[in-house]
Amino acid sequence: MKPGHGLDAFLASSSLTLARTVSSNLFILQAADAASAIAAAETLARQEGTLASYPVMRRSFKRHDAYAKAPNDPLFQQQWNLDNRGKDRNLAGPDLNIRAAWPMTRGEGVVVAVVDDGVQLDHPDLKSRITGPNFNFYRNSTNGGPASSSADHATAVAGLIAAEADNARGVVGVSPGAQLASWVIFGTSRGLDSIANDEQLMNMFEYAGDRVAVQNHSWGSASTAQLGIEALSEAGIAAAVNKG
Repeated sequence: MKPGHGLDAFLASSSLTLARTVSSNLFILQAADAASAIAAAETLARQEGTLASYPVMRRSFKRHDAYAKAPNDPLFQQQWNLDNRGKDRNLAGPDLNIRAAWPMTRGEGVVVAVVDDGVQLDHPDLKSRITGPNFNFYRNSTNGGPASSSADHATAVAGLIAAEADNARGVVGVSPGAQLASWVIFGTSRGLDSIANDEQLMNMFEYAGDRVAVQNHSWGSASTAQLGIEALSEAGIAAAVNKG
């Protein structure tokens, strides 16, 4: 109510009763039922001196669990790096606490390029996540599959990133909603001559920067030399950053 105005006159002609005085100008009135409360609130709102009048509401809330449910993939229980909890969700050891992150995002809409020896494109736990663009920079080919029959590292890395969840198969990726692209930079052997040259690496770094948000590089050189970033590679990285 506005200062200087009271409820006495209104209550004298109303079926409502005063249930509670919250402050000098804020009151809770009791009605017989919800329908009469709505009607009385409308009537009181038109009275001189009323600032606002509305029914007391009982709001509907739904409890959301702080953690995503555990996926049904059989090896998830062994992925202690993702979820390492004891009984009643007590922390049993260090982990990524991934089930607390999944209700917010699982990587949907993000394309991750696995730069390696080629992902098995028809892998049953990965094929639904592989959308490309795939490319073999060593061969200058759009075939992003394994560089050789012994090439298995990229497939393992891709699984850690985005293996499908809740398909009752294998492991779960840290971001099972993300999409994958396979970028090959290795040849058929594991020798020093079986990795893309500097120009090919430059092409790789700057490739599809407007579509690929993340590049994963789980590889390195066997050399112990302390060298700076090669100029061509640096140019490729700069181009990728500029594309977003």
